[in-house]
Amino acid sequence: MAGGKQKLEDDAVVHMQQQMVEKYDNIRKRVHNLQGVIDGLEGQWQGIGRAAFDKKQYEINTSLQNIGNILSEVIEAMTSTRNIKDSKEDEVRASVNKIDVRDGASTVPTSALSSY
Repeated sequence: MAGGKQKLEDDAVVHMQQQMVEKYDNIRKRVHNLQGVIDGLEGQWQGIGRAAFDKKQYEINTSLQNIGNILSEVIEAMTSTRNIKDSKEDEVRASVNKIDVRDGASTVPTSALSSY
């Protein structure tokens, strides 16, 4: 911002953090229900079919864990940013740059465009 200060309202950030946690909890509940369905289907299969269900459930669990880790980092960065809001913009940027979002979707292949 040219010559001005950015104003960060604590209440708005805290509210956003709470919403993020609530949405993640809702996703976890839905994944838990999905795992129940997968377990039911898996019980009807043997051998390769059963192994495929196990593998998919492992991938889902890993992705959810990665999302949770990223969310935790984002919330931590938001809290740090709130705490250093009167600091220099470089410090805020450094705090946000600590977030690594590449681990969120390990089962999704990267785009060929990302290699350019």
